[in-house]
Amino acid sequence: MSENQVSQSAAPITAAEIATKEVKKAKPAKAKKSVAKAKKAAPKARKPSKANGETGPGVLRAYAPNYTKGGKDGKAKTAGGNTTIDNADALAEKLRGKDIKDVYEMAAKVITDEDGNKLTVNQLRAKYGKLNVGMQRMNLGNRMRAVLNAK
Repeated sequence: MSENQVSQSAAPITAAEIATKEVKKAKPAKAKKSVAKAKKAAPKARKPSKANGETGPGVLRAYAPNYTKGGKDGKAKTAGGNTTIDNADALAEKLRGKDIKDVYEMAAKVITDEDGNKLTVNQLRAKYGKLNVGMQRMNLGNRMRAVLNAK
């Protein structure tokens, strides 16, 4: 290639050449959306229960009429000071007012693994210890109830 050819290929583009060529147009900037305050959604209406069309405390009574609130005298409290709710069977009465340590000891006497070996307090604590105290009591009570009802 000669010097003349190189200079022709590297020659600057003139304004006339640019005008005749198709130039890619830049996209126009999007207009900013006006910021409007969001309206708060209206509170959802409470749906009636399937039991008898009511909502609230009566629903539990409709599905489980033998559940008690606060035991027979209505004064039983949880460790947190709230009124207890249980199904008023013999096991619930025995567990009412017991410390979580006592519940674990009672459960260890009754609950077995799939091979029929009784579980120790430590094994039960390893399984349920990550839960809050109320959930531990509920799970242990349900496990004991399942064993007692199966007999």
